[in-house]
Amino acid sequence: MDTLEAFVAALPKVELHVHLIGSAPVETVLALARRHPEVGVPATVEALREFYVFSDFAHFLNVYAVVGKLLRTPEDIAELVRGVGRNLAAQQVRYVELQVSPYPFQGSGMSDAAISEALSIGARDVLAACGVRIGYIIDFPGHDAERDAWTAETVWEAVRFLHAERIGHGIRSLDDPALVSYLAEQQLPVEVSPTSNVCTRCVPSIGEHPLRKMISAGMNASLNSDDPPMFGTSLSNEYLVAGRDLGFSPAELAGLAANGVRASFLEQPAKEALLAEIAAVPLP
Repeated sequence: MDTLEAFVAALPKVELHVHLIGSAPVETVLALARRHPEVGVPATVEALREFYVFSDFAHFLNVYAVVGKLLRTPEDIAELVRGVGRNLAAQQVRYVELQVSPYPFQGSGMSDAAISEALSIGARDVLAACGVRIGYIIDFPGHDAERDAWTAETVWEAVRFLHAERIGHGIRSLDDPALVSYLAEQQLPVEVSPTSNVCTRCVPSIGEHPLRKMISAGMNASLNSDDPPMFGTSLSNEYLVAGRDLGFSPAELAGLAANGVRASFLEQPAKEALLAEIAAVPLP
């Protein structure tokens, strides 16, 4: 383990932009695929790796929807939450806000009460076993807006009409200098997921990712993994990518981690405790 890896491994983190289904650990997906073979998700590591190679964003959404059909019972949901929690704990993630879309679960015949109970059971088990706190954000899929969801104007709409407290992804904001100025002035948090942007072909390569431009413009960005196993990444890897490929120093990486804490919906005392933990990690 090199110096940067050791620093990232020790750095306390929060995860603000990650989807429950998209963060399903490979071993959990394989177990569910064997439990529900009728869904058609590959049940071997090699085949699943090929299944997770995406030609574009539309293809990714199709694959995501198929994986979502593996969650057919409340216990499937709770098992998934437990698997996600174990993965996050291994990365020094202290708190996560998991985005959950209930529609696939409802499509399997589960009631809202059963879904809520399964999510609560999973979060309780993760806290007890791993010490990771889980909050849930209900996800209303924006991709149904098709091309309209790809422009900077969509961010303006979220700010002006929905009074958004955070912006997911937000890399298209750079297309509009006035929007960049507004986001920087207001310090409205932006949840950035570099590897995701490359895997869904929103950005040509990691080296061309605009995270550095966003920070240089004064935007309040944090690092997130979005759908980590599907993109062959993890939250820790996103920090390594920022350090190795985008030139962020350890002090800047700690700053991104602190940005995530401040942008979270944690209560203030918990935020202050986490910020103190981050500040206590020695810089290499």
